[in-house]
Amino acid sequence: RYSVIVTAHDSAEFNYIYNVTSYSQTLFSQGLIPLVYTGLIKYCEGAPVKTIQAPGDEQLVCPEETSMQVANKQVPLPVDRRIELNLTIFTYTHHQHLTTLVVEIVISNPELDDHTFHFHGHNAQVIETGPFGNSSTDNREPVAHKVSSPWPMWRDTVQVHGFEFIRVRFRADNPGVWFMDCHLAWHEYNGVAVVFVEAPDVLQQQQSVPEEMIEMCKRQNIPTQGNGAGNPGFDMSELPPAVYPSS
Repeated sequence: RYSVIVTAHDSAEFNYIYNVTSYSQTLFSQGLIPLVYTGLIKYCEGAPVKTIQAPGDEQLVCPEETSMQVANKQVPLPVDRRIELNLTIFTYTHHQHLTTLVVEIVISNPELDDHTFHFHGHNAQVIETGPFGNSSTDNREPVAHKVSSPWPMWRDTVQVHGFEFIRVRFRADNPGVWFMDCHLAWHEYNGVAVVFVEAPDVLQQQQSVPEEMIEMCKRQNIPTQGNGAGNPGFDMSELPPAVYPSS
C-alpha cells in the first residue's frame, strides 16, 4: 500500500474525478482486472467537473521497491539476528522472542500464491528480492534478482510473489507482541503468520493485566503466568491446539 500527497489547485473553479486502478492478480475480482475505483474531488458545490485525459496503460510505471531510495539516505542496518521463513501455505506458524537488535528476515515463497505481508509495530528496509523455487510448474517467467539501492526503502507492507524471496530488515525497538501476517484473510486463517514477542521483560514493566481478565482465565483453567503454553522461558510443550470455527 502507498500513501501519496496531492497538491491542491489554488482555484475552486472546477471539481475533478479521481481514478484508482488496481492491477493486482491476487484479489478475488471475478476476472475483472484491472479494478477501477473513481470518485469526485469537490472544490466547490455545483462547480463543473473538468475532464482530464488519463494516461494509457503503456505510460504507467510500476516502481520496484528495490529501485527506490529514501530521501534521508539511510544505509542498510547492520544485522544482529537472521530469521528464515519458508512459506509452505497452510503449514507455517512461528513465534520468535526478540530484544532490541536489528533483525533480518528472509521470506521465501515456493508456492504459486502471492503473499502481502504486513509488519505490525514496525517498518522494514527492503534489501533484496529474487527467484526461489521452481516457477516452471506454472509456466511463469523466472523472477529477476534485484538488490536495493545504497539507501533502501522502508515499508510496513511487502509483496512476496509466487516463487520469489524477499530480504528485509527492521529494528526490534518496540516492546510488545507483534504480528507479521499475510493480509489475504484466508492465508492468515491457515497459518501464514508470525508472532514476534519483543523485549518481554520491558513489556512486563510497562503493562499490566486487569484483574477482571485474570479472573476470567482462572474460571477457564487458563494459566496466567509463563508463556503461551503457561510454561517458563521457551518451553512450549502442551501448547493448546488452535481453535477453528465450525464449518
